[in-house]
Amino acid sequence: MIKRIAEWLTATLPPNFLKLVLVGAIFFWGLERSFYTLLQLEIGQLPDDFQQVSGPRVWLLCCLVGWATWRAYMINPIYQSRFRAWLETTPWNPGGQLPFGRIELASQDAVCLSAAMIAFWHWPGSLWVPLAFLLPFIAILTFANSVKKQYVAAGTAVGLLTMLPVLALAMQPLLALACVCAAAAASEWGWRSTLRDYPWELVPTSKFQIDVTKQQEADGSCAWWPLVHPWRGTQIAPLLNGRETLLLAGFCGWLAVNATMTINSMEEHDAVMQNRPVADVVHRALPLVAGGVGLIAALIRLYSYAIWCAWPISLHGRIKTGRFFIPGYDRVFIAPLMTLAAGLIIPRVLLLLGAPTAATAFVTMFVIVLAAAGMRPTLATWSLTGEYRLMLHTPVDKRRTRQVATN
Repeated sequence: MIKRIAEWLTATLPPNFLKLVLVGAIFFWGLERSFYTLLQLEIGQLPDDFQQVSGPRVWLLCCLVGWATWRAYMINPIYQSRFRAWLETTPWNPGGQLPFGRIELASQDAVCLSAAMIAFWHWPGSLWVPLAFLLPFIAILTFANSVKKQYVAAGTAVGLLTMLPVLALAMQPLLALACVCAAAAASEWGWRSTLRDYPWELVPTSKFQIDVTKQQEADGSCAWWPLVHPWRGTQIAPLLNGRETLLLAGFCGWLAVNATMTINSMEEHDAVMQNRPVADVVHRALPLVAGGVGLIAALIRLYSYAIWCAWPISLHGRIKTGRFFIPGYDRVFIAPLMTLAAGLIIPRVLLLLGAPTAATAFVTMFVIVLAAAGMRPTLATWSLTGEYRLMLHTPVDKRRTRQVATN
């Protein structure tokens, strides 16, 4: 009976994990006692308000981070290319358990984390125990979900995590823990959806695959068509469809809201500590910050479209021929100008109308991202139908051009 209970409890733990925790705790406890004993012999009795660092507690938190990393990364076929290649040769299906262990959260995790919180024996410091395990677990799974285009789950998890600074400043540890648990549920939901999509296509997060692709480009075994065309990696389908663009814009707006609330909470806390009136920092800085964000987004949009593309005729040629506006090329400037205008105009108008700073930040960021990522033409449409003149900047492209010419 005891053996079965032990096997059940350790089913989701790394090999020899409990032994490692126990031996490390004893070692760091002895190291801590020796250090403070030598310190007392050197300077005498320590002050009553002296804050001692607990070595076993720090070791326990480090072990929890390692446990989460092992669960979400080390035995995850998304990240381990050799494991994934081997898995594809087996009859495994998404309904079964992975050979090296369970990645999803289980009831054993709740038991182990509860025992670790009791062993930590500190309040509210015991809340660091589930956070030390869940935060890296959520981060690693969320990245895998975003790579596999589970954007709703990944965005929900990240959006919930961005609320932590506000809750921490408001001294709401239980709400912060509930927020992290909800983020963990969202990341696991995305991971289960990722599993259902097995077998996966080429995962670009694998270092091995990136190295192979670079080697193929270097030795010419990876032939792009046409070889000298700058848009060699462009797909015909848009990178983001309309629904995904709206989700991205809403997610960025949510991040802006959380940043605004965090700054307001920090200002209120500082005002109370310094016994001074609360200064509306966000209200004064929001138009300037939004203008900067709009400018950066506009430049990114313009750079991604026009890096390889020159005007079909020069400025002198436009003036001489009277073709001041070339629709086939100048349409590339519409989205960057709209993005910049959104960052400069929207926050000022909304604040003049008396809108709350959080709502202003959300609307401004939403429109900026929507204009930068969603306005037409798409990158594929521009690369195939734009009236531009190709420019070959890099030595690699010039060398490829010479090779094609000689062949």
